[in-house]
Amino acid sequence: MEHNTPLRKRWRLRFVGLIVLVVAFLGSLTANVVLFRRAERSYAEVSEVRLDPYGLRHNFYDPEPAAGDWPVVVFFGDSRAEQCPAPRMTGLRFLNRGIGGQTSEQVRGRFDVHVRPLKPRALVVQAGINDLKAIALFPERRDAIVAECKKNLREIVRRGTDDGEVVIVTTIFPTGPVSAVRRMEWSPEIDKAVGEVNSDLKSMASERVVVLDAYSVLESGGHVPGDLAVDTLHVNWKAYERLNRELAKLLERAAGGYASRP
Repeated sequence: MEHNTPLRKRWRLRFVGLIVLVVAFLGSLTANVVLFRRAERSYAEVSEVRLDPYGLRHNFYDPEPAAGDWPVVVFFGDSRAEQCPAPRMTGLRFLNRGIGGQTSEQVRGRFDVHVRPLKPRALVVQAGINDLKAIALFPERRDAIVAECKKNLREIVRRGTDDGEVVIVTTIFPTGPVSAVRRMEWSPEIDKAVGEVNSDLKSMASERVVVLDAYSVLESGGHVPGDLAVDTLHVNWKAYERLNRELAKLLERAAGGYASRP
């Protein structure tokens, strides 16, 4: 039995080594599959943007109009606007014109097609993070990206107020936990830029421009906490419930007596 002990140890070490190799291989294979799918999705998105740069042919789902001539509220912006559920309110018709992945330039460029014909009583704007996340890829263009984002958001707000709408502009949501995969294309400068743009948004407050400080509603320690985050850029239904509680208060005033909460 004693003569077999070293042999058993050698076989045990070989077995453990084999397990480590298999785990490393499977990990590498999984990472390559994830990266390939991300590259494939990115290529599809780039191709789609080339065919329809502003998303003017995007199909939206609109709920059936309620009885009566209820004022319209439009959610307008990127995926954070697109994913926002309508607050539980009566007396208003909610339409969503958010498109995932869009920059503030793309959102601004489709205002005349996707917002103006709807003649909303109130316009809720959430955009900008897709501009700022590009800072990680183009750090030398950081200040230009921030300046362009501010300019586009101001132009969206101006067009809304020129049309007589009450514009509820939400500050850009804080970012959530950064995954290992996204960390390769992330930068602390993104969060700093979010703060700069949000300061500019807050300065727009006026009689017809209401600022909903979504950042403060969702933020904990500079980020969206894990229980409210879906991923680095998106939040879950609990986060939107928090936001909609604040939004409903603003809409009650903006709707001029039409709206109420159950």
